[in-house]
Amino acid sequence: MDNFTRLYLELDSSNRTSDKLDSLADYFRSAAPEDAIWAVYLLAGRKIGRTISSTQMRTWAAEVSGYPEWLVRECYSVVGDLSETLSLLIPFERSSERSIPLHEMIEDRLRPLGKMSAEHQKAMMIQTWRELSSPERFILHKLISGNFRVGVSRQSLVLALAQASGVPAASPPPPAPPPWCAHAPRTPVTAHASTATNRIETS
Repeated sequence: MDNFTRLYLELDSSNRTSDKLDSLADYFRSAAPEDAIWAVYLLAGRKIGRTISSTQMRTWAAEVSGYPEWLVRECYSVVGDLSETLSLLIPFERSSERSIPLHEMIEDRLRPLGKMSAEHQKAMMIQTWRELSSPERFILHKLISGNFRVGVSRQSLVLALAQASGVPAASPPPPAPPPWCAHAPRTPVTAHASTATNRIETS
């Protein structure tokens, strides 16, 4: 989660397209394939699906922090972002030097979370909070709430994938044959880096 968290913070800190492309390309060069594909999925605007409610997260965060719920609500009203509020209030230091990979967080923790009982959901959330840093918890809350958004266009994503992989960003389609040659065969379009995002959009 630390690499993906760092990527999000870098993307969120700049409005320059060139900076965003560099950050994305650097991430895709170093990320494990199973993490990279989930990153593409999320950056393309797809959602994991809500698994627990914001009220549950706020209640459990109040319990582990020792703050009364009314104070947590007041903090939220000042900060204006529940994900950030809870990430700052939860008192745990990361208990492990190992960073949980993005794919493991989604596949082994977040996606099964919605099928658990409330008791097991709470235990899983507290365990996960203990294993994350405050910035990583911020991203976790964004993913759970469905509010994960960052200013990256689909075209920027394609260009960054192309830059990281060395595959051409796009190959222009061949010109359409003239009307009097309607039955002429068309030249196949070369595969390109946008294939990954196209598959995600149609899945």
